[in-house]
Amino acid sequence: MTLGEYLITNFRPGYEATTAAWWIAGILAALILAIAVMLWQKHEPRQRKMTLWLKTIGWIAISCFAVFLAYSAYLYWYSDISKAGLLICEDGGCRVSVHWHATLEEMTVCGRTAERPWEAGNLDEAHTHKDRLIHVHTILDVDPATKEVVELEPLTLGHFFDQIRWKMETNCFADRCDTCDGAPAVTKVWVNGELQTDTLPRDVIWKDGDVIRIAFD
Repeated sequence: MTLGEYLITNFRPGYEATTAAWWIAGILAALILAIAVMLWQKHEPRQRKMTLWLKTIGWIAISCFAVFLAYSAYLYWYSDISKAGLLICEDGGCRVSVHWHATLEEMTVCGRTAERPWEAGNLDEAHTHKDRLIHVHTILDVDPATKEVVELEPLTLGHFFDQIRWKMETNCFADRCDTCDGAPAVTKVWVNGELQTDTLPRDVIWKDGDVIRIAFD
């Protein structure tokens, strides 16, 4: 992962590679302004000069921070980065930053509610916090033409449960395998209320905003 991608993933939306030149220009302009103030005050007493210099630096820093926050808010709320991610295309390939969440609405094992794992998983992969959500913030490969994500493994339920060290197979879920009270049992997955029958449970792909229910019975 490049430095730019790391910043986008972990601190987005306050950084965008294509606007780096504008930030550099802004910093240079601030430095020129500071130097101009210093030259303008060069004949002032030393103590007064130092006070004015510190005030100038302070106001420049506050102004830069305010612009940074305003830009971040604009980029986040009005460019739809919060949902679509920030796309980076270079050297013939494209990657997108994602910071997605899906709701684990319910998980049951043999008819009993399975306790959700708290603060589990690598933060660089799919993981949980103290909520009902699957979290992922990472960089994924996309098709340069369609802009569709092609690196789907990090978005599978199997990958998520591997990260939190839970079993997730057709015949196993959490700490149970094969049977419930002596009867054959299998893992079933619903996404947004629809039973997933066209793929194996661990291969089900989730997207931002999905609501997931899992039952082993």
